[in-house]
Amino acid sequence: MDSFRYTLPRALNTHNMKTCIITGASAGIGCETALAMARQNYKVICAVRDGKKMERALMMRTTTTTTTTNEDEKSSSKIEIEEMDLSDQKSIEFFAKTFMDSEDGLDVLINNAGVMATPEMKTTDGYEYQLGVNHLGHFTLTNMVLPKLLLSSKQTNFGEENDNSKEAAARIVCVSSEAHRFGRLEKNDLFYEKAGSYNNWKSYGQSKLANILFANELQRKVTEREKGGRSLSCNSLHPGAVNTELGRYLYDTSQTPKWYEELIFNIVRQTMKTPAQGAETSIYLASDPNADKFRGKYFDNCVEKVSSNAARNEDDAKWLWQRSAELTGQDFF
Repeated sequence: MDSFRYTLPRALNTHNMKTCIITGASAGIGCETALAMARQNYKVICAVRDGKKMERALMMRTTTTTTTTNEDEKSSSKIEIEEMDLSDQKSIEFFAKTFMDSEDGLDVLINNAGVMATPEMKTTDGYEYQLGVNHLGHFTLTNMVLPKLLLSSKQTNFGEENDNSKEAAARIVCVSSEAHRFGRLEKNDLFYEKAGSYNNWKSYGQSKLANILFANELQRKVTEREKGGRSLSCNSLHPGAVNTELGRYLYDTSQTPKWYEELIFNIVRQTMKTPAQGAETSIYLASDPNADKFRGKYFDNCVEKVSSNAARNEDDAKWLWQRSAELTGQDFF
């Protein structure tokens, strides 16, 4: 896949600038997170499936008088776009290798991209689509860029200038969902290959459960490896019910929706968070100095919450890690 970079025509001094990768930043929560991180002087690398789409989104934010601010325009100048398709292992590997070869360091990785309640589909590599995109794609990416995150954990300072008391490790943020609570790890049929076994919501729940299991197991492995040192932090979160295009599969748009489907959806949409509100917990875990103390935790509305029993099952987390490593061929440890 061809890769390109986009920045607004503005001189950019990246000296001593922290670096952040965000997946799925072409719209919704991811786009808001990217702009917020750039406002905090991060060099933000957006790994997106459709680079042109994000280019248009950034141009809208910096040219539309009703929404733009000078801050938005300045922030966009710190954002780079790289194409990466989480449903294609080769695309992920190409992005990660290019990043590792060209960038000096990495301070924050935000695994934000996701799909929800899709029809039965397969990734390029033949995996069930929701688990493939939401979990396996991020598993591959994280393992491949982990060396730079571990290096930054010993160097990064998230505090005020010359304030060594606030030194912090690098951070990984995994966007999950409260839908993990109805998720179940289907060890005997991980990709719903048995006839008639696929259900779009069961699959989504499993993929969001996998996000938390992955985050927790990664934290355990890193902490064990560092053996008391300042390990990087890895936390997961629920962004809330957010009005984004993530819900595009909620009903079959190839047919005229039933009147009650439109009515219910319009009512629910009025109670949803805006993308900016939905991004707040990701931004908090990625950049707030006070969040550095958390390791392997689950958050909702910037507050630590208890995830489901299934999400805290260490044996399942270890099993999922091993199976994911076998499927992707990636395992830093």
